[in-house]
Amino acid sequence: MRVAKLALAYDMKVIATGRTQRNFKNNQMDTTCKYSIGQIINHLRFDYRGVIVDVDATFQGTEEWYREMAKSKPPRDKPWYHVLVD
Repeated sequence: MRVAKLALAYDMKVIATGRTQRNFKNNQMDTTCKYSIGQIINHLRFDYRGVIVDVDATFQGTEEWYREMAKSKPPRDKPWYHVLVD
């Protein structure tokens, strides 16, 4: 199995639910995530299934990772989901 970082919530649909939504309060930002840790999702764009194992309020990776891995250039100021891929 592998863990994928995802930013685009509209590319996923929930298959099963887990815990409740997670709210982030961060200086001037208040972010509510659409999906929660423990939810099983199906990624619509990349066609894989997985479970959300962590959520970051905004992109927390390096500039190098973003350039290499985030080819669709998703927004950095939105929640990023860590998904254990099935």
